[in-house]
Amino acid sequence: MQGCSLVVQRKTVRFIRYTVDSGDSLRKIAVRFNVSTEEIFEINDLGEPVRLKVGQKIRIPYRGQVLRKEDQQALRTNLIVRPAAKESSVKQVSLSTAKRWVGKLLWPLETEGRISSQFGRRWFSFHEGVDIAEEEGTKILAAHDGVVAYSGSGLRGYGNLVVIKGDGILTVYGHNRRNRVKVGKRVSKGDWIADLGSTGKSSGPHLHFETRIRDSNNKNIAVDPMAFFK
Repeated sequence: MQGCSLVVQRKTVRFIRYTVDSGDSLRKIAVRFNVSTEEIFEINDLGEPVRLKVGQKIRIPYRGQVLRKEDQQALRTNLIVRPAAKESSVKQVSLSTAKRWVGKLLWPLETEGRISSQFGRRWFSFHEGVDIAEEEGTKILAAHDGVVAYSGSGLRGYGNLVVIKGDGILTVYGHNRRNRVKVGKRVSKGDWIADLGSTGKSSGPHLHFETRIRDSNNKNIAVDPMAFFK
């Protein structure tokens, strides 16, 4: 299994070089430049917890969004433009035997939450799951019956992580505040397996949720979790 993100190329290559000022926070900067905190966090490879320093230079993604008058000068003098790179194609994958799970998986939180990041290509990465933002401590539930294949914090970026192996499917639950199950435990759909948190490479409380299946080459690959919630 790889980390939360895989390094790939993306066509968007414009950034504003911004110098952190007194009183700045990740959220304030994101609101000011009309981008998400997750984009700034990822592009600049910020550590956890995020500690910005006065004078620190960071990159802000620029897609032509309207800026405040005082930031227009920064756009003119601190715009970084990189040559566009050819994007990798997205492989189409058959769900094969995993089709049995379409419409059968349980939503992995006790509440609906809010999807803050979709499956797919991001700035410099490929996001292999969906991020569901919710209050810290919210119950994380097993999406299906299975056996706990992993429970720990040894995979870079995921923080506290639980992996459940089911019949033809693996589900991954990352950034947990606390794991409540151990390797080898048999769980049932709806069991309380972890508490939502913000451990690992995370810009705020959320569940990173992946669904993984075997492709035609018997390789374990990530597919869009939302394909199972039709």
